[in-house]
Amino acid sequence: MTHENNQLLDQLTSIDNNLEKLQKNSNRISNNMGLIWLILVGYIVYIEFFK
Repeated sequence: MTHENNQLLDQLTSIDNNLEKLQKNSNRISNNMGLIWLILVGYIVYIEFFK
């Protein structure tokens, strides 16, 4: 049973690490989308009011 428990623990650790990587990538994508929206809104405001 100990060998099976160690394998299960290794799999759970691997899943946990993959979920942490996924969360970091998701946060990075979210930050990039916010930056893109900010640039678009800024560009539209510039076009509408300063040209």
